[in-house]
Amino acid sequence: MDLLGIVLGTGLALDQAMMRVSEEMEYIYPELAGEFATVVMQVRAGQDRTTAFNQFVRRTGIEDLKSLAAMIVQSEKFGTSLAQALKVYADALRMRRRLRAEAAVGKAGIKMLFPIVIFILPVLFVITLVPGLLSVLKDLKTLGGGR
Repeated sequence: MDLLGIVLGTGLALDQAMMRVSEEMEYIYPELAGEFATVVMQVRAGQDRTTAFNQFVRRTGIEDLKSLAAMIVQSEKFGTSLAQALKVYADALRMRRRLRAEAAVGKAGIKMLFPIVIFILPVLFVITLVPGLLSVLKDLKTLGGGR
């Protein structure tokens, strides 16, 4: 999203910017680059941009891309600055990703609780209690044998 915003900020049209981003992302995210190129080709072939983006969302099924497509279509419809809208969208996307990561970290502690209780604590008890228990049994044996 940042790359698309930067390319749009240089003065390129949306189709040219999407093709440029598609070329740049071809080796990093080949599936997404192919989808961007497909959308541009559909628009160049005469298909309505809204329809092309709706098909893009349906093909990918990713919720973040659905909101991106809606934002691009609305920005084009109302004539607002797409570069500024993409900047705001990228910031929101980063915040959403950070919140998802924090939620996953919060769940990790709960998920680790059961393996710790089942596997680590019994071994820890054996390691710490068995030497003391053997010492007590040895002392009881000597006390019982000395009578």
